[in-house]
Amino acid sequence: YDAVLPWDIRATLEAMYTNTQQDVYYQNINYVPTGATTFDGRPVYSRKSTAFLDVIRLTNTTKGEQLNASVRLNKRFDFGLTLDGSYAWMDAESAFDSTSSRAISSWRFMPVRGDIYNPEMSVTNWEVEHRFTASVLYNFNLGRVANTVGLYWNAQSGLPYSISQSGTNINGDGYNSNDLLWVAASPNDIILRNTTWAEYDAWVKGIGSVNAARGGIVKRNSETARWNRSLDFHYDFEIPISVVRTQVTFDILNLFNLIDSDKGLVEYVANQNFTPLSYQGIDAATG
Repeated sequence: YDAVLPWDIRATLEAMYTNTQQDVYYQNINYVPTGATTFDGRPVYSRKSTAFLDVIRLTNTTKGEQLNASVRLNKRFDFGLTLDGSYAWMDAESAFDSTSSRAISSWRFMPVRGDIYNPEMSVTNWEVEHRFTASVLYNFNLGRVANTVGLYWNAQSGLPYSISQSGTNINGDGYNSNDLLWVAASPNDIILRNTTWAEYDAWVKGIGSVNAARGGIVKRNSETARWNRSLDFHYDFEIPISVVRTQVTFDILNLFNLIDSDKGLVEYVANQNFTPLSYQGIDAATG
C-alpha cells in the first residue's frame, strides 16, 4: 500500500504471509523406536540394520509458515537531499532447516527435543525478527559532473540459535550433535562436575528460554544472537561522456569498524548451536 503523507512524505506498507507447501525434509530410517524413553521423556532408538550406519530418506514436509510486514518512509527535497527509513518484521517457523549440501549433515545437525521422525515447528534458522534501515543521500552538480554522496545505516536482530548438550548420545539415534539441552529443576536432579549448583542455577536464570524449560528440554532456536549494526558510506560521480554513461564509485563498508575496531562487529553463534554442557549418563549410585 502506497500513500503520500503531509509534507510530501511517501509511505509504503507491505505485508506477506507464506505457508509451506513442499519443503525439504530428511529422515534417518535406519533408526527405529525401541519403545523405551529416557529420563527426560525422549524416545530411545536403535539401529534397524547393522549392515548400514545411516539410511537417509529424502522426502518433504508441509509444516512451516512465515509472516512479514514492513513500513517505509521516503522524503525527497528539491535541493537534492533524499531521506529514507524503513522497519521490517518477520515471524518465521519451520519443521526442518536444511543447512548443508549433504543430507546426512543436515539431518545429524538438526536439533530435536525427542522424536526424530516428527520434529516440532519452531523458529527457523533464517528469521531476522527486526530490521531498521535509514539512508541520507545528497545529489549535486559540479559543473557538468553529477555527484552523489550518502550514508546507509542498518540495525537488525541477530540470528536464532539452539542450546544443545554433547557427550553421551542420549536417545540412541547414532549422534550427540542433535540433542537439545535438558534443564534441571533442582540440585537433586543433576550431578555437576567442574561447576556448582549456584553457578548452574545463575546461568539458567540468566537465559529466559532455558529458565522456562526447567525440568524439561529447551526448544529449537529458542535464543537469538546479539543485534548487528553497520554504517556504510557511498560516493559516486558521472563522467560527462555523451556516448555511454560512465560512473565512478567509492564505497566504505562498515564505517563504524573503520573508525573503531571494536564497533561494527557482526556477532553470531557458530553453526547457530551453543553447547554449554556435556551429558555423561545416569549415575549408577543415585539413579
